[in-house]
Amino acid sequence: MTKEEVFNAYVNHYDVSDGKVRLKIVHTYHVMALAKKIAQRLHLSQEDIELAELIGLLHDIGRFEQLRKYNDFRDYLTEDHAELSVKVLKENNLIRQFRPDPRDDDIIFAAIANHNKLSVEEGLNERQLLHAGIIRDADKTDIYRVRVEDAVSDVLPCTQEEVENSLITPAVYETFMQGKCIPGDIRKLPLDYWVSGLAMVFDYNYLPSLEILKESNLLQKNFERFHYNPQAEKQMETILLKAQSFVDDKIQELAHMQ
Repeated sequence: MTKEEVFNAYVNHYDVSDGKVRLKIVHTYHVMALAKKIAQRLHLSQEDIELAELIGLLHDIGRFEQLRKYNDFRDYLTEDHAELSVKVLKENNLIRQFRPDPRDDDIIFAAIANHNKLSVEEGLNERQLLHAGIIRDADKTDIYRVRVEDAVSDVLPCTQEEVENSLITPAVYETFMQGKCIPGDIRKLPLDYWVSGLAMVFDYNYLPSLEILKESNLLQKNFERFHYNPQAEKQMETILLKAQSFVDDKIQELAHMQ
């Protein structure tokens, strides 16, 4: 079987009529395609392009078990879905169904384990860092798409009305304006969760990833998803401008380094 057929057989053990399950299946295939596209634009070897694509397919495989066990995607209330994905792939040697050759297992597991962390762990080798960076970029880019296209109830732990009536916790706003990702423990209000997603932009790794993000206009589309509380609207406009300026500046910086 192809890797896609193995993946489909695995997820068919879950309730594919559930909106959250469908979301993760679609997300997986988008991330796989994005990881391949980024690797190609980085002019990597065919071996690394195929490896990036496989990591994209497998990066969230633990999400389905997380949803079955907890009916919740929030790692801080359940368990870390990246570590669960590695665990699922190691149990019963499932990874061998996707890739018979174990030679690159350390790269696959390191990239998956680090794809959702606030920062990549220290001590990774060059190829582990390469693939961790690719999957982190691909995952974030498609999360921006998910946040635009999917039901708010499948994306956030709150309703659209709650987000639109919410203010932004000062610590969240200040952290964003410093150009930093938002730690989970400072999020207090519904709009904080939306802002923390926008802050993912500060952790992009590669020029092709940022170019793809800009081409898609996903930051603008994320901003336009809600009608904001008048007190929060000006802050959200400033947040969008900060994110877009960061992307433009980072693209120029990385382009000059080539």
